[in-house]
Amino acid sequence: MPLDVIYERIRVHGFSYALFIRALPFMPFSTGNFIFGVSKISFMDYVTTTLITVGIGQGINVFLLAMAADFREQSSGIILALVLKGIYYYMIYVWSKKNNEHFLEKAET
Repeated sequence: MPLDVIYERIRVHGFSYALFIRALPFMPFSTGNFIFGVSKISFMDYVTTTLITVGIGQGINVFLLAMAADFREQSSGIILALVLKGIYYYMIYVWSKKNNEHFLEKAET
């Protein structure tokens, strides 16, 4: 895929790309910051996705680790935390896929 096409996708669907990149558990925030700095993502999309992923995603991580630390007495809590984390990633996947299909439909017309 040419770099121009990627930049255009990021410009048009910056929120979705930023949300997806921020939600990746193995992507350091500094790498995401660099990507967003050289791309044409709007500042508002950057701030909004950072607040969503840090607030919700890291909140679920803290809850998961707290339940895992007391696993013997809170086994249902860790299951709930894992379900919440799964729902979180699924919603981001669906959002990204929906916007990708929308972009492909616009490109065909």
